[in-house]
Parts: sequence; C-alpha cells; structure tokens
Amino acid sequence: VFPDDSDLDQITDFNAAEGDELLLSALRDHDAFYTANSVLAAVRADTSGNAVIDLGEDEITLVGVDPTAVDASYFTLI
Repeated sequence: VFPDDSDLDQITDFNAAEGDELLLSALRDHDAFYTANSVLAAVRADTSGNAVIDLGEDEITLVGVDPTAVDASYFTLI
C-alpha cells in the first residue's frame, strides 16, 4: 500500500502475470487520481525504460516493466 507521501519508491519484482498489483491509498483525495485510468495517464518511462507512475511529489518505479504494458489492472485504489 502506497500512501500519498511515499516519496520515490522502486519495486524490483513486480509481475502482473503472477497477480501483483499496486494498492494506492489516499489518492482519492487528489482529484487527478480518482480512478486507475487516471493513474495510468501518469505512467511514463524513465531513462532506463522502466515504468514510472508519477504521482506529483511521489513516484513509484516498476523496475523492468515496460510502461506500455501497464494497464488499469495493475492498480487498486483504496
């Protein structure tokens, strides 16, 4: 679970095929991140090609994950 003050986090073993997902909390207070699809709009690539979810002041990097592979099933907002 990632609260809205998690700063810069890296996940090195994320595997959606194995059922991994991100539980994002406290983002419902931020209008821009009310749905998984709005979080998807914040996904970008870093200089190494990893998926980065840019949450404003906070970022979650999925090391080894292609940002074009990220879909709404990767996220649950709680």
